[in-house]
Amino acid sequence: MKKLTGALALAAALTLASAVSCTATAGIPIELRLALEPLSDGAATTPTGWSVELTEATLLVGPIYAYAPLEEPMALRPPFGPALALAHGGFDPLDGRLVRGEYLDQLAFDALGGRVDLGAIDGLLGEVDELSVVLDEPRGANTSPDGPTHGHHAWVRGVATREGETVTFEGGIDIEDEGLLRRVDGVPVEGGALADGVTLVVGVDPSRWLSEANFTDLTGGVEVLGEDTQPHRAWRLGVRSAAAYSARTEGP
Repeated sequence: MKKLTGALALAAALTLASAVSCTATAGIPIELRLALEPLSDGAATTPTGWSVELTEATLLVGPIYAYAPLEEPMALRPPFGPALALAHGGFDPLDGRLVRGEYLDQLAFDALGGRVDLGAIDGLLGEVDELSVVLDEPRGANTSPDGPTHGHHAWVRGVATREGETVTFEGGIDIEDEGLLRRVDGVPVEGGALADGVTLVVGVDPSRWLSEANFTDLTGGVEVLGEDTQPHRAWRLGVRSAAAYSARTEGP
């Protein structure tokens, strides 16, 4: 449903663009590129004094929607005919905003690896100031227990140390499909304008994931970060925080 809604948004915008004067530059179709990049090595020191070092940090990323500034009219409200309904679960998944670029696939992104170029995507010419990252359920090969996230939305492995204590941990996280829980909204975009040849670069910062974790109650062996543990709860908040993401545009 999320993919269909996003596709309808951009498709309607592109259709409208072909029906109006080319002087309305906000509606001119373009081809831009999308890339993902890690923002840190995953190391963090928590408020309770734990030093966290991640050795694995993989996240299923996508869809991604890049929005025009709020003051611009939404492309799905043309000067003729009824507007398209975007209802989904009692909320508007696109926030009633003009979508200038979207990525509808899903990538298992190694947040400790290198930059990944996702290739060309369709878009609309003009300014963007925010984007949303959807942390959707695993699809295709990503559903496999042997996959990069072991069938979860995200997977981590690492070591936490404090004053001679060492906790080795691993685990996956699953985000239920309720309301906006799977959406990270309000990620600011630096640079601002989309045009042919521009690359939209989305950054993921794994150091934010467990920056509020307390490993005090985890001891011995390899600890699994189950839902009943404080680090798991901290991770759920960290991976869904806009502070764990960034976005910028690079010129052609």
